Amino acid sequence: MVQYAVTPWRQHHDLLAVRAQLYSTDDNESLDVTADIAILDQARKRAVDRVHAWKMRGNLPHAVESTALLVDAILHYRQGNAQPSQFAIRAVYTAAFTRFVTGFCDIGRARENRLDPRSMLQIAQQIGMPLHFVALRHEATHEELPSLPRLVATTQEALDWLWNMYWTKLEELADSGEGVRDAGKSASREEARRLLKAFRAARKEALKHKKAQSSDHLAEVDAFCKQFRMLCDTSETRTGIVAGVLVNEKLLFPSSRELGSSMSGAFIMWDDFLRAIDEDRGAFIPAVIRQLLDKLTTTDTLLQPKDDPGSEAYCLWLMHLLNTSAQGVRNDAMRLCCLYPGHWTHRLGQHLLVHGDTSFVEDWQDFFMVSVLDLDEHLKAQLSPDDRGIEYTSTTNASMKNGPNADDSLGGGWRRALLPPQVPIGVVS
Repeated sequence: MVQYAVTPWRQHHDLLAVRAQLYSTDDNESLDVTADIAILDQARKRAVDRVHAWKMRGNLPHAVESTALLVDAILHYRQGNAQPSQFAIRAVYTAAFTRFVTGFCDIGRARENRLDPRSMLQIAQQIGMPLHFVALRHEATHEELPSLPRLVATTQEALDWLWNMYWTKLEELADSGEGVRDAGKSASREEARRLLKAFRAARKEALKHKKAQSSDHLAEVDAFCKQFRMLCDTSETRTGIVAGVLVNEKLLFPSSRELGSSMSGAFIMWDDFLRAIDEDRGAFIPAVIRQLLDKLTTTDTLLQPKDDPGSEAYCLWLMHLLNTSAQGVRNDAMRLCCLYPGHWTHRLGQHLLVHGDTSFVEDWQDFFMVSVLDLDEHLKAQLSPDDRGIEYTSTTNASMKNGPNADDSLGGGWRRALLPPQVPIGVVS
């Protein structure tokens, strides 16, 4: 028997045409800022309106609706005539993003049809959705609205995830534009690699000859910063591309670095440069932090021995950047430290707790302790007491063991707390 699929579009090429409009890119260097980008935005707006019309017909895939809502939020942010308030823009972004995440997790639950439905985080892991999407959705729902730079960056990540998860699986047409889009990303990546390596070489030469504060070198650094701000500001995607090249190419620390060596030279080389790029929109350093966290939470890094100098460098850079980051970024980092327990994530989480304020410690201390106790045995063995501040082996007190009611089968005794107690001894917090 023939199975019919009812779709709100008439022909398949209609859906492909909407895809090309929704993902029309302004990465092309030849675009006129005032004319061509406005034309692309008009095409995106027409695609969004068309998707809204399809929704009224029914049977609209959640991926199509979510893409249109996220693009619509970007268009609201970029419009220059009405100039809505910051809260209104954040609310638009938040509504689009939370609907996107909740819809996919609800679809995952419905497909399982279990009596004990799994959590949203487990569903996200199953469908391959980044876990920080769920974390941001929870924060937006139960706490303050996230900051605008975080919403802008995460919305672009969501669009890229939708592109890889849904849109690229559609039947390709010769004029679909995917090749142009991928070529634009590759060109941006190559340009970022060239500029970053050129800056590193110029900076090394200036530091070597003690000319870092000379007027010529400062002018050179300023010229590099302007180029990178242009490269990042033309598209939200490019911010992530530049940050990815900076981290994945291991440009933030020497290739011959040894374990325990100082990172002060790397901080001197890159710190002012990173903050100069970030000063306009405040999105670049959070993008670098996300890339570093991705490196630190991969399976390969979690299983690395504690004497890996590269993992240590990632961890030290995160400590350095998170010291001056916004509370929301620090919360995201701490959340990943709890979700991905390992030697370096534990070291980073402990640093955040030690340098966090009272409310931060109250929010995360218990979660962090549970994540440490859930470590696998081979990972626990990598954590020395000096690194982790807690002993996993229970040392039985001799006087208790020798008492009249002693039970040798019970593991008890004293152990060091993860953090100093906040209440008097004997009082349950």
